Amino acid sequence: MNRRKFIVGFGSAATAWPLSLYAQQPARRPRLGILIYSTPDRDPATKSFLGGIRELGYVDGQNIDIERLHSSGGFR
Repeated sequence: MNRRKFIVGFGSAATAWPLSLYAQQPARRPRLGILIYSTPDRDPATKSFLGGIRELGYVDGQNIDIERLHSSGGFR
């Protein structure tokens, strides 16, 4: 009897294991990098670009990661 339980358990585990490979994978957020000549607060092109991104439904930190590198050498 123990042999049958082992065979049934092993068989069911062997058939269920490949199904776990098709489980939904966590979604990765896209990452966008922006190189800015001046500081991000003073650059009008950056403000309009980020406004256009918002109009498309992307919110920084929620569904997209935006990294800014500006001329003073810092990230923001």
